[in-house]
Amino acid sequence: MLGSLLDQVTDYFWELHLEKYFHQIRQEVLAHAYAEAAGTKENLQNELTNDLEMLKEQYADSIGGIVHSAVLLALVAGSLASFRWSLLLLVIAVSALQMYLPRVLDEPLQKATDKISASNRKYLQTLADWLNGIDTLRRYAVGEKFLSIIHADARELESAYVKQQKADQELEYLNQAIYSLGNMLIFLLTAYFVARGQLEFCLIASVNDFSLYLFGSLMNIANYRG
Repeated sequence: MLGSLLDQVTDYFWELHLEKYFHQIRQEVLAHAYAEAAGTKENLQNELTNDLEMLKEQYADSIGGIVHSAVLLALVAGSLASFRWSLLLLVIAVSALQMYLPRVLDEPLQKATDKISASNRKYLQTLADWLNGIDTLRRYAVGEKFLSIIHADARELESAYVKQQKADQELEYLNQAIYSLGNMLIFLLTAYFVARGQLEFCLIASVNDFSLYLFGSLMNIANYRG
């Protein structure tokens, strides 16, 4: 009950802090708007909408998720250590492996995110260039040409999102594989100590709960880092 209450309170203050922070970013971006070269209105729009949203979802919120999962991880690890140090050592070994995974896909994820920003900026620029001459489009009846160009840029933006999702799914798959391996190892090690009479049999029933929180937290931290 205390944990649920703390989750709600920290979520509220985290969102409050982020909104103040992003308001400051918007002010700083707008402060430089008049100093930019002509024709960069779409860049400004992209920064204030798409880029800020990605910054919140893929960076800022991830920091909060890492802190939350790390606290939960520390509590569970402490409980395991009170039962058997070897259980904790196994956790540390799996943790090291899972913490390294995001670095493997770091570059593809970064490229995919940058591609979305660039494609969205190009899409907005194309819309602005053509819609500024909407009267000319009507006069010469080239609406179909306009739509074909817009559709091409839209498909490029769609492709950028697909590639980002692909990179995210690859990271998720690797983390799930490590999660399954760690879950199996900790259960087998617990069963071994129970069979030797070094741990109470009832721990077999509860180790899955520890494992769920433990490796679930590790997986979340790895995903958030990615």
